[in-house]
Order: sequence, then structure tokens, then C-alpha cells
Amino acid sequence: MAKRGRKSGPTLLCDEWIENRANYLHKAGIPLKTAIQYAVDDLRKYITLEKDSRERYSTDEQYQEHMLEVQAMESALMEDSANAVRANKRKTNRRARAGQF
Repeated sequence: MAKRGRKSGPTLLCDEWIENRANYLHKAGIPLKTAIQYAVDDLRKYITLEKDSRERYSTDEQYQEHMLEVQAMESALMEDSANAVRANKRKTNRRARAGQF
């Protein structure tokens, strides 16, 4: 990606996360623009989960229990992304077999 101005903290982490996630999805066969959009959507879901959990739980024990649930939801998000990749590959393969390329 193009070099940007100097960033630090959460902004840099979010940019790196989106870039890594989008590259992963793009390598799996999703067009880059769509992969970036998926990565941004996944990050928004994750941030919302994290913010909700910090506000809702007062003790460390409750927070740790909730984080186990969040990890399960993260796994589900990864599975959703993987399913999207597989669906995109199936669609591409169908088009190729139909001679649409």
C-alpha cells in the first residue's frame, strides 16, 4: 500500500490489521476492494464487541469469562470470512466453466 504519514497507537494498529486481513482475503481469491470492505466490517464488529465488554463487566473474572465468548465470536467471524472466500471461489469457478471470462 502507499506510504502514509506517521501514525501511532490505535490508528496504526487498525490500519495494519485491515491491511493484513484484506491481504489474506485477497490472496484467498476475493477482489481487493471487496476484501478491504470485509476487513473494515470485521474490525468494526470486533471493536464494538470489545467496547461493550469493557463497559459491561466490572470485575476481572466477569471480563475474562466474557473474553472467552468474544474469542468464540472471533472464530465465527473468521469462519464467516472463510465461507465468503469459498463462495466467491465457487462463483468464479462456475463463471469459468460457463465461459464468462
